Amino acid sequence: MSSDLPDQHSVKRRRRPAKSCDACRARKVRCDQKIPCGPCTKARSAPKCIYGPGTVRLPSPDPSPEESGSGAAAPHTPAETRHYTPEASSLCGNTEAEQLRRQIAHLQNRVIRLESRLEADVVRPAVTLTTDLRVTPIQPKLRQTADKNKLFGANHWVHTAKHINAGSVGAKDVELSFETPKIDFAKIRQEVTKRRLTIKQFEMPVLNDPVVDILATIPTRAECDAYVNIYMSTHERIYRVLHIPTFFQQYDSFWENQTASSLAFRMKLVLILALGSTLDQDTNECALADRQTRMWTYAAQWWLTGPTEKLTFNLDGIQVACLLQLARQMTAVGRAWISSGSLLQMAFSIGLHRDPSHFPSMVPLQAQMQRQLWATVQELHLLSAMDSSMQAYIDMNSCDTKPPDNINDEDITPELGCLPVGKPCGQITDTSLQRLLCESFSKRLQAAQCLHSGNSLAYADTIKLANSLKAHCAKLSGFFNVHLNSPLVNNFQRSFLDIHFRLHILRLHRQFLLQQPDEASCFLSRKACFDAAMVIASYASHTSSADIHLRRLSQLFLITTGSMRAPLSLEIITMLGLELRMQLEEDDSRGSGPSGQFAKAAREPIFAALILIRDEFLRRIEMGSPRCKAFGLTSFIIAQLRAMENQESPAQALSNAVTEKLADVQKYLEATVERLAAISASGDAVMGDFDLDAFLAMDFNSGGSGGGFDFGGFGMGDSLW
Repeated sequence: MSSDLPDQHSVKRRRRPAKSCDACRARKVRCDQKIPCGPCTKARSAPKCIYGPGTVRLPSPDPSPEESGSGAAAPHTPAETRHYTPEASSLCGNTEAEQLRRQIAHLQNRVIRLESRLEADVVRPAVTLTTDLRVTPIQPKLRQTADKNKLFGANHWVHTAKHINAGSVGAKDVELSFETPKIDFAKIRQEVTKRRLTIKQFEMPVLNDPVVDILATIPTRAECDAYVNIYMSTHERIYRVLHIPTFFQQYDSFWENQTASSLAFRMKLVLILALGSTLDQDTNECALADRQTRMWTYAAQWWLTGPTEKLTFNLDGIQVACLLQLARQMTAVGRAWISSGSLLQMAFSIGLHRDPSHFPSMVPLQAQMQRQLWATVQELHLLSAMDSSMQAYIDMNSCDTKPPDNINDEDITPELGCLPVGKPCGQITDTSLQRLLCESFSKRLQAAQCLHSGNSLAYADTIKLANSLKAHCAKLSGFFNVHLNSPLVNNFQRSFLDIHFRLHILRLHRQFLLQQPDEASCFLSRKACFDAAMVIASYASHTSSADIHLRRLSQLFLITTGSMRAPLSLEIITMLGLELRMQLEEDDSRGSGPSGQFAKAAREPIFAALILIRDEFLRRIEMGSPRCKAFGLTSFIIAQLRAMENQESPAQALSNAVTEKLADVQKYLEATVERLAAISASGDAVMGDFDLDAFLAMDFNSGGSGGGFDFGGFGMGDSLW
């Protein structure tokens, strides 16, 4: 027996099978037996996580359909197919331990499959929601009256306003039967209408000669210097029109001998004065300033389109046309799609859409100016398309003009034989901002075109385009942050362009918000619209800012039209009103309990933004503007939603809003008419054929308004409410 002992001890048997992977066994670390295991994953050696032939790998039960998701078995790696053998199982000698190992292996495989399924589910809903959801663009509405037809496109605020309606409230509902002070609404309305028409008639100059004596209307040198500097620090940096050194040379020569100046320069000068004066005008002379700027605008338009039209098909004519397009919008003369289309056709006719590299004989200064002007023409055309119900007629495939070189105006002169080498992209120049806008133009054009294309919009494509615009907006913000102390940029340009980009994002998402308000996937669109509207509305609060550029921006919102006045536009007002309406419908507590108080507190910033906008409209009327529609509509939206929040009668709330605000409107309009009458009597203003006394004596009650208050007095119809 003693001879058998050495044989027994010479055979070394491993009592326990190896369970760790080869890499963990080599590193002598604990292996969690996953595929790949945790230590190999941390060591970034997952491909080396291999279980050798002698390693025990327990079989996995067949996955149930619930675990596999689609019912198909998950693919196995070679390591997963290494099953244990009966010999290996017999080495354990413990049936209970074997069962535990089976259960652990089964649970591990189940966890792996569930994690894979969860990762797939995270992606799959987003794909289906954004790929399958499509909407057609909002159908335009046509308003037909006896004197004017107008098409409200997909970007018009009226489509949002109809979703705010808290009840059927019209002119017939606002009568004296409510518990309101005894006010003669008919009489007050008649007086308000009379004063509004009086001021509007004063603003419109009567030109016996379309091209008036421009030299006689130009202010003093000091005033002109101020207006020119305002223009140069605001619009010129965004919409490049001039070669600044050349302009100032002509400007100095003009003051030395005005009669020797060319008519083209005079037109450029008066339009620049019109643009600059609107941002630096006396509060008490709003109507008078409007009258003067309108006179300059009409004169320039006649010069472009009158008998001398053929003489304007050159760079001087394009410069005047660009300034005129800005002035029409800035001075509230009126935006006209025909004017924007004419500007684009004019640019095509003189070859601005073809890059100057195709014309070797072109001097460097002209080549740089053509690139700058083409970029400006595109921006102005897009700006007009944003406010119109029609397509932007720019085909990027037929245009190959490159962005202007990154050089300063002073680096290039008419005598220069070749363009200087452009500055690095990180160095700011006179054209840096315009070049940055050129990078995003195709995306902004696409955003504007898809609203009027008539084709269905895919949610995935909309989100992708909106995110691209957000990226460009962030890049623009970074540009201003880097060059914060540069004299070439300021907060006017930064805020103006930030609003411009956010408007595009808002209009893209609004298509889905208005047509699919209950779609869960459209919550992103609702949030995007609300965030954009609140940011844009916040720019209306800079009236008393210490920054002169922000104060000028606030002044711009008061006197301009269309997208330029976005914080004070009905588009933003109705979007904020819609968000309030949706929040009120979602709040079941209506202010009771902690959740109700929290919801009410969350709504207060939106109400505060609307109240601020309403007060700005009232300030505009106090300055002498006769435009009351936006003020009336904002007052009604606030009153209606407050009544809804407090569970009060909407009709009574509207009546109270009329009672409280109409008297203020009448007071401010009467004060403006008195100032205009004094100006007319003193002869300080050229009144043309306008007889103020005769106009005030006119009877405005020929139509008979009855006893109720007519919402039409604020330019609003019953159909809106």
